Amino acid sequence: MQLVKGKDLIIYDDILDKKWLFHLDNELDNSESWGFNCSGGLRTGYPPKPLYRFWGITLFKPTDEHIPFINNTHEGLINELFKFLDHFTQEHFPEEKFLPHILHCNGQTIGQDGDAHQDMTIKNGKDCNYTLMIMVNNNWKKEWGGEFEIMDDLGPDANTIDSIEYVPGRVIWFNGKLSHRGLAPLAPNVLRKTIVFKLEKL
Repeated sequence: MQLVKGKDLIIYDDILDKKWLFHLDNELDNSESWGFNCSGGLRTGYPPKPLYRFWGITLFKPTDEHIPFINNTHEGLINELFKFLDHFTQEHFPEEKFLPHILHCNGQTIGQDGDAHQDMTIKNGKDCNYTLMIMVNNNWKKEWGGEFEIMDDLGPDANTIDSIEYVPGRVIWFNGKLSHRGLAPLAPNVLRKTIVFKLEKL
């Protein structure tokens, strides 16, 4: 099922194989690669400190030497995700070309709400970044929260203009210029996981 919320935000439900979703969730749940290294926003002063931090696993990104970093612990999973990306873009955006820049897994536990931010760069005067996000948790209860929110501005004082429920296997495609954030789970001992592709439109 596809839910269009404007040209810059599309939600897809029931497009992931349930066995593959269970596989994604299980491998990431049991990963030794988690680090408390995701951060965003900077407080004023010196040295600058992030406004918030949460958990993460970097799966793929280019390095300063233009050689991609690949997390060897999850190499098989990374290959599967890139195959999914190819299939997804060919099916839904057959006339477009996208270059993956980052493949990352975000993890949030209770109290670790994100801050309003963008996934965006400007190239030749145009917005060129898009994000493909997968809600990975195989099991989720609505009362746990964890919504994905579209905001009206950047930073901690932004207001929510749209709230999208966390649903297992939900895939969200959005323009990186949209200010957004992910909310932490409301329940203890729960890790809210999302896999995120950051893409450049060529």
